[in-house]
Amino acid sequence: MPLVRLSLALAVLVHAGAASAQGATPAPRGSEPAQAAADGPSEGELEYWRSAQRIDTPAAYRAYLDSFPRGFFAGLARLKLAGAPAPAATPRGAEPSAATTAAAEPAPLGTLHSFSEPAANSSTLALSLGDRLNGPGLLTLGSVGARKQIVIPPGEWIVLSVADTKRIQISTSYGRETAAALTTLVLGRFSGNRLSSLLRVIGSTQVVHVNNWSDIAGCDRGVSTALAHARTRSGLRDECAALRVDDQPLGRAPVESDELKTSLERLGATASGAGLVNSLSFGDPRIGYLGIVRIDWPGVVLGARAERASGWRADGGERPAAHEAYLKRLGDWAQTYRKFATDGFTRAYDANDIVPNLPARPNPELSALGDFDAAGALARR
Repeated sequence: MPLVRLSLALAVLVHAGAASAQGATPAPRGSEPAQAAADGPSEGELEYWRSAQRIDTPAAYRAYLDSFPRGFFAGLARLKLAGAPAPAATPRGAEPSAATTAAAEPAPLGTLHSFSEPAANSSTLALSLGDRLNGPGLLTLGSVGARKQIVIPPGEWIVLSVADTKRIQISTSYGRETAAALTTLVLGRFSGNRLSSLLRVIGSTQVVHVNNWSDIAGCDRGVSTALAHARTRSGLRDECAALRVDDQPLGRAPVESDELKTSLERLGATASGAGLVNSLSFGDPRIGYLGIVRIDWPGVVLGARAERASGWRADGGERPAAHEAYLKRLGDWAQTYRKFATDGFTRAYDANDIVPNLPARPNPELSALGDFDAAGALARR
């Protein structure tokens, strides 16, 4: 298997065979497939593709191919039009190809419903459950002195839960315990009616001089089995970045779990299989705390085989090539997002917040933040 390097925040996870991947000869400049892989889809094409996925009919995929016959997702569209035939028998011990796996295994997608309901458990963020936030964009969290900006990745994210809580922490002054006010925001991104990504943000909302923030976002959870993990301290700032696989990723958030479950039910959404969990957290006694957790369900794109946590762990043997491509692209995205999240923690952006339920507004400061596109991980192989 080619060697792949997975970069995540401050950590680098080395997979088997990296030297051979680095030595691969690139396609000549000007080659259309190579150029598409380098540039990625335009915003217009990406929205067209998402519309085709939401409609999920042969006519929708034909319309996409009519407009983008050599588009970024053309291969996947043709696989959908081919009727996703069952794969041919694979010799014992051999790996099915990524194209065969993608075509045969993902479950059919249904239609996502809409709803809107005031957030009963929070007065901090002016958001309602069911609101749609179109990124990239920003949300400001916290009162004066504790303000920080949450960076919302590109794409449409639906508000699933907003909850204000308090957590006991150790304050800088004389080591006293203090109750830190926190707000947790949970957003979901969907492929059809299936939850494909979840963004969970936890931030302090008041000035609390805490020098020992506990592992609120879960960045240190399961370090021994993490795919990547790094914790650093620079001056007063404590940072943590990690990537792990979780077989029950929605079972670890007790504060907002009931509201999250209810929102998914009202949307008619489903979530199943193991998730890849990217955790990123910042703690600073001058600013407070910000923890960001992104969960992606690879089975939405790669099919049932990718829904088993054992297939992603380093001790689970050699991963299929499609799994490696997915991990590489996810790790690269997380590394890029970390820089934007760091700037948001220090409130470095001079831009207005996202307005719910409106299209994304151009934001030059966030223009370099691309989206993690799980389907693109296959298309670019």
